[in-house]
Amino acid sequence: MKSEAIDVATYLAGVPEERRDALKRLRSIYVATLKGCEECIDYGMPCYKRNGELVASFASQKQYIALYGMGKVVERYRKELTGCSVGKGCIRFRSPEAMDFDLIQRMLKDKVKARSDA
Repeated sequence: MKSEAIDVATYLAGVPEERRDALKRLRSIYVATLKGCEECIDYGMPCYKRNGELVASFASQKQYIALYGMGKVVERYRKELTGCSVGKGCIRFRSPEAMDFDLIQRMLKDKVKARSDA
């Protein structure tokens, strides 16, 4: 479901209550890890961009919480991503309880490092 929120705080206020704490925690991890990125709403979800280019994003969808823009990082962590659906660059969690926030933070750090090495 695409949000019409104009900023991330409004987006978070509009997600189902049972997901709100997890998404707030996810936001704090993204902000802390993706330093120098602009936080915005694009594609109807919270996005983090550097120089106008998408670095990563997340969304509360009807059936899951999704992380987008994870690219090659997904392959490096695929074996650790248990209990969720994993695509090419997307990770989908059916519930907040299925989310491993420490793993998500490690993946984001790895993504930032890979971008800086490029």
